[in-house]
Amino acid sequence: MNKARYYFENGYNCGEAIIMATNEEYNLNIPISHGGVFAGGLGIGSLCGGILGAAVVLGEVYGRKSLYERSSSKPKLLSFISNFKKKYNDLSCHELKYSGKSCSDIVEDSYEILKNELKFI
Repeated sequence: MNKARYYFENGYNCGEAIIMATNEEYNLNIPISHGGVFAGGLGIGSLCGGILGAAVVLGEVYGRKSLYERSSSKPKLLSFISNFKKKYNDLSCHELKYSGKSCSDIVEDSYEILKNELKFI
């Protein structure tokens, strides 16, 4: 069981769990409130909260800090999404749940995929 799954199974939603685990493992300080609205695919079964939580992390780590910098977050996010889609064939919370996928498994796998994108920090 990785840290994201632990946080998810102990009351944090999927996006919050990704952020909490990343904060702990990589000594970051991303507010978990940034993931607060991601549960249940933004509450409407849309994009999986595990993906959204990873997007917040990647934006924080690789996003630009000023207008004059280039962001490297988009290629990282696209790589994350590609690897997630290879694993699950879908990005929709509703479809993932409908197909019988476990949210705990999805959160765990999302975090493992995210860690591949963060391996150089």
